[in-house]
Amino acid sequence: MDAKPRLGKMRVYFYYGIASRYSYLAATQLERLETETETGCEVRRLLLCSARLTRRRGSDPFSGSPPSGQYDWGFRRRDAEVWAEYYVVPYLEPHGRVTYDGDRSRSPVSPPSR
Repeated sequence: MDAKPRLGKMRVYFYYGIASRYSYLAATQLERLETETETGCEVRRLLLCSARLTRRRGSDPFSGSPPSGQYDWGFRRRDAEVWAEYYVVPYLEPHGRVTYDGDRSRSPVSPPSR
């Protein structure tokens, strides 16, 4: 989270991965962060192409056998379901449901506007 004061409000840059279960879960909490908490911050939503970032990194923890338990599909699905239950939000597993051509976006991360 990158935060800067703006007219008395904190600005938070939220980088959203379109096919990320964790981005979805975090996004369900943004309105509360903006309106119902003492922060009253301004949230700037920016698209993040995590597939391109993974390729740039040079290793993909999602292809082949998982390097650790946190990358196991079953664990990730159950973990997201538990968080959704905690946040009291609906959850539908994105794996196999989302097609997104991240190469068509202009960059893996759009820099925050200043």
